[in-house]
Amino acid sequence: EPDKNGLYQKVVDYCTQVKNCQGMCWVRDALYLVGNGPNGTGLYRCRDTQGKDRIDEVKLIHRFKGGMGEHGPHAVLHGPDNFLYLVIGNHAWAQVEKLSPASPLTRWPKGTEGPAPDRPGSTEDILLPYQNDANGHAANIRAPGGTIWRLDYAGQDMALVAAGFRNQFDAAFNPLGELFSYDSDMEWDENLPWYRAVKVCHCPPGADFMWRTGSAKTPDYYLDRLPPLLETGRGSPVGVEVYDHPAFPKQYRGALLLADWSIGVIYAVHLTRDGATYKGKLERFCTGSPLNVTDLEVGPEGAVYFTTGGRGSQGGVYRIVWEGEKGKAKHPCEVQPLSSWGRAAIDRALAAEIKEIGKDKLLAELKTKVGDPRLDSDTRLRLLGMMQRHDLKPDLNLLATLVRDRNPEMRAQAVWLIGVNGFKTGKEALLRALRDDDALVRRRACEALIRAGIEPPVEAIGPLLAEEDRYVRSAARLVLQRIDPKKWLERAFESENQRLGREAIVALCKTGQAEKFAGLIFDKLHANTPREEPQEVLDYLRTLQLALCHTTSRPGSIRGIALDLLELFPHRDWRVNRELAILLVYFRRGGKILDEPVQEKILKEMLQSKDQPQQIHYYYCLRLLHEGWTATQRTAILDWYESTKTWKGGHSFTPYLENIL
Repeated sequence: EPDKNGLYQKVVDYCTQVKNCQGMCWVRDALYLVGNGPNGTGLYRCRDTQGKDRIDEVKLIHRFKGGMGEHGPHAVLHGPDNFLYLVIGNHAWAQVEKLSPASPLTRWPKGTEGPAPDRPGSTEDILLPYQNDANGHAANIRAPGGTIWRLDYAGQDMALVAAGFRNQFDAAFNPLGELFSYDSDMEWDENLPWYRAVKVCHCPPGADFMWRTGSAKTPDYYLDRLPPLLETGRGSPVGVEVYDHPAFPKQYRGALLLADWSIGVIYAVHLTRDGATYKGKLERFCTGSPLNVTDLEVGPEGAVYFTTGGRGSQGGVYRIVWEGEKGKAKHPCEVQPLSSWGRAAIDRALAAEIKEIGKDKLLAELKTKVGDPRLDSDTRLRLLGMMQRHDLKPDLNLLATLVRDRNPEMRAQAVWLIGVNGFKTGKEALLRALRDDDALVRRRACEALIRAGIEPPVEAIGPLLAEEDRYVRSAARLVLQRIDPKKWLERAFESENQRLGREAIVALCKTGQAEKFAGLIFDKLHANTPREEPQEVLDYLRTLQLALCHTTSRPGSIRGIALDLLELFPHRDWRVNRELAILLVYFRRGGKILDEPVQEKILKEMLQSKDQPQQIHYYYCLRLLHEGWTATQRTAILDWYESTKTWKGGHSFTPYLENIL
């Protein structure tokens, strides 16, 4: 832009060796690209070693299974821990030679795997046989779907951070280092019971959103997955960024910016802490008709830049600016500090300070400021994060002190950094954090134990498994899954807290250890069948489904469980009725466990329901029962099917109904 008039007039080919890029990330002197390069589809590290504004060194860092495409490898991020984060859609997979021992998720080290013998549901964690998409989309794609990986600059130390997406294009970290993504719907499923809307996902380490192919998609109330932060309806989500600049009005500081290509909108999601997670308020920040936005970024002056294009449409680069009074930063760490240009600005500022006073004195001054409770918390947090990212890492003494800080977010950040830096001698500080009053601190303490490779005493984890906060329970279960069941099984099964007992059963299932404890598991479930509070019942029913998926033994207690559930159906909660229908049909199939006909009860609910997806769910379950039908019941279900021909839905709606019949 030689004349500075706001329009670019010259284009330079900077890198021609890697094409079809969907991910770009600067890390100091290297440009990391996700695309097709000299050695196939992968993550490439590219450098201009001669200073001629042209890449002359290209190295493959990681090769992907599956090529570039709309559901393939996408973004690469530079995380607040100085690791790279790879965002991969559900039609591609990282090829991992050895999974990091610090990986939050460990179940899919090599990608999609076949089910265990005689347990067809054990890979997908889905009890009933499911149907592939009626038009064949993603028919051969299995768990875990889309993924987010953490790796070092050399492409090593691979860790699976989050899974169970359909096709998340991008992700971003907020100022506290929490990761967020924006996942797509399957629009062909609209008005079917397994439709999942476009969703904003908070992705703490170990998050699983349990996308599955076809009709096997999971509802957000399942206790072994995390729910979306919020849903935005239909759309095609693409770029994600966090606004962390003083130029816009204060309410936008820390907001998630989300781009939707097909709807033509950029959303701003204003986040507020909610226990160990967040709540979000959705704002339509920028709209157009068309506005085929593909990605977005915050510039050094605080403007929001976004690109348009895709599928042969007109491409461009646009800028959104705030024309009112702009705030000013006191230090570079207050201006988009996780961006490549923000990091470069901080590097320059620190280099100048080190030149003036020396590195040791600067480090001492930073420690003093970070540890001073009289300073505002935001400044202290930003300085602590800056130390970690810019070769001034905090030591364990400072972090152990900060674990006792009066500010919960400072305590949470200190706990996180103990894990990031692998301080095994920080065990006592982490055990203290497990008892913290703040849910975020407790959740991060669990995550830090995993990342640092520390096994806590079982009694320190038990109370967290019984918590109401779903994110804390999930993090605690991931810790439990790394501990030998001999150390905790008896304690968990003897506990009067049923929530703790259920999480223990889920842990056995997720680690492939349920079969040898099948008798104990089903006796425990039979003795404690909840009936009233809907979420308690839902958690129980999902735990039972997982136990049935991951075991082959069928002790006598299962017959008692089945009779209890037959009596419980129908329930006042529609979600409970969905899960009961799944289980009753499972128990009735072939007369193996229930010889009582369940068709009458389920068909009655189906015909009485006013909700179309609920009716279809009952119909979908009943398809598996081939015995015990009366002529009247057969006629009723055929008449119902004829009535659905006026119903509206997505592209696969009618074919699904036909295939079910």
